[in-house]
Amino acid sequence: MTTKTISAYKARTQFGRLIDEVRYKRVPYIIEKNGRPAVVIIDAEKYEELRRKPIWPTRLYTNKEIQEFLKEDTTQKVG
Repeated sequence: MTTKTISAYKARTQFGRLIDEVRYKRVPYIIEKNGRPAVVIIDAEKYEELRRKPIWPTRLYTNKEIQEFLKEDTTQKVG
C-alpha cells in the first residue's frame, strides 16, 4: 500500500478529490502542517478494521516477519 503525503493547504483546496482517492482507491494520506505529520486520512473500511484489532500483538513476530511488514508500506509525497 502506498501512502501519500500532502500539505494541509493542498488538502484543503483539493479535499473532494482527496476524499475520492481515499474512498475509492484506498490510498491513505498523511496531511502535514508546517512540514510535520498532523493527521492521517484512511477509508472507513480500513478504520473499522484497525479499530477492531487488538492493540497488543497476539503473538511474537520474527524479525523476518517484521521486515516484510515494513516493506509493504511505502510513502509518496504529493507535489
